[in-house]
Amino acid sequence: MAKKENGELRLPPQNLEAEQAVLGAIMLDPKALDRVLPLLPKNAF
Repeated sequence: MAKKENGELRLPPQNLEAEQAVLGAIMLDPKALDRVLPLLPKNAF
């Protein structure tokens, strides 16, 4: 979610390719989710 700083909205860092790679890997191998979740912060997506 965007945060306000000095009255301006700021977006969190984004890396579309990384998000696609993680989600694609999970779609190909659902067991990958168990390995990936501990590595991702709760607000990563």
